[in-house]
Amino acid sequence: MSVLSENAPGAVSWSAEDVARATGGRLVLDAPGFLFSGFSTDSRKALPGGFFIALQGVRHDGHVFVAGLAEAGGKGFLVAEDKVPGLPMEALAAAGAAVVAVPDTEAGLGALGAWHRRRLSVRVVGVTGSNGKTSTKEMAASVLAERHTVLKTQGNLNNQIGLPLTLLRLDTSHEWAVAEMGMNHFGEIARLAQIAAPDIGVITNVGPGHLEGVGSVGGVLAAKKELLDTMSGGVAVLNGDDQTVAGLARDFKGKALFFGIGPGMDARALDYHQDPSGIRFLLDAGGTRLSVRLAMHGACMVANALAAAAVGLAAGIPPESIRAGLEKTPPVPGRQNVVLLRDGMGLVDDTYNSNPGSMAAALDTLRTLAAGGRAFLALGDMRELGRHAQKAHKALGGLAAAMGITKVFATGDYAAVVADGAVTRGMRKKDVETGGKEEITRAVIEALGPGDWVLVKGSRAMGMEEVSRAIQRAFARAEETDRG
Repeated sequence: MSVLSENAPGAVSWSAEDVARATGGRLVLDAPGFLFSGFSTDSRKALPGGFFIALQGVRHDGHVFVAGLAEAGGKGFLVAEDKVPGLPMEALAAAGAAVVAVPDTEAGLGALGAWHRRRLSVRVVGVTGSNGKTSTKEMAASVLAERHTVLKTQGNLNNQIGLPLTLLRLDTSHEWAVAEMGMNHFGEIARLAQIAAPDIGVITNVGPGHLEGVGSVGGVLAAKKELLDTMSGGVAVLNGDDQTVAGLARDFKGKALFFGIGPGMDARALDYHQDPSGIRFLLDAGGTRLSVRLAMHGACMVANALAAAAVGLAAGIPPESIRAGLEKTPPVPGRQNVVLLRDGMGLVDDTYNSNPGSMAAALDTLRTLAAGGRAFLALGDMRELGRHAQKAHKALGGLAAAMGITKVFATGDYAAVVADGAVTRGMRKKDVETGGKEEITRAVIEALGPGDWVLVKGSRAMGMEEVSRAIQRAFARAEETDRG
């Protein structure tokens, strides 16, 4: 049976029988009297007192590490049933290790997370959307933390492995958990919602992201709707400015709260102002108006803050505490981070990921911060767009030209397509440069001058943070050079 762990206040320990019960697995080997604390899917981070989950991926199979972990003192293993014959059972038994076998270890991990979430007195917020999930998650957690003990997704561990691992970190001290939910195919959000059983479900927006897996923006909407379809009630927090998202309230079984800049919103921004230090806006939270200052940039961050404010309202957080939580939230790395460089130059580092919606939002931030001065764009491909990739990249080049971007530096498989789109919309050919990542990095550094701004952005696989770091090194302010 599970008990409170002696290792940390509120932590819960597991017996091997608990693991078998939670997963519906077969207890191949027991470790009577031994209580486990924590779970790991990474053999490099597995602890002797934890349970190792042997996941099977395209390139790696966790089962190959079982014997070595047992020799190093590992005591608990969740394995696939069809792998049992190949495991050193005699050695595992001699080491006093527990082994639980399930048909599929990834599904077993999900079952563990679901079982653990339901046995604790905790409420859960599930956050999904095409853009803004991580920032909204961070702000919502900060808002709730003003009055409660909160667990949140680390980084963006938002898939069928990361989400249950997050839930397995819950202990008896936690009152709320804020779980980010990502997807790239149908059914994934439904499965994540089944595991997390959210009390509050947030959909930030719907746009052309992950089209390779779901085919169209309509497919994205259907995939995100799985969150609400899986909830038996509770509260839906929906983007009221996005009519396709707002319309999901009609079929929702519970209560809906809306956020946005339009009239009638439960959490509304009446105006906002952006400068290099951040954003100021007037928040109307359930009828109470408060001035808020975010240490973030971009109109999209206002929308994310409004979503978090609506979560706070749904959870009964007073408006003053909502403001405090929003203002305490630090910028999320790689999401429209503004770096002030020497000679009045500035960099917008939005290198974590990219899709057409987030690219348009980042370009708007760049144009605002450049304030009529020279604005440069260094970009890499937007991935996972499938058959829409060609059209989306050409439209991106056209958007950059239409927004008056001074010069575009593009790298990746679609660099030439971006260039064609920009020139078609009137940008001079000499103002569009394409090449490898190192080439465009050098070109950007050569082009930048006093007062200029540059946006660096691309999908995660493009590694555009390397470009951002090189620019920062080249134009570090004097005080930063002295510290270095």
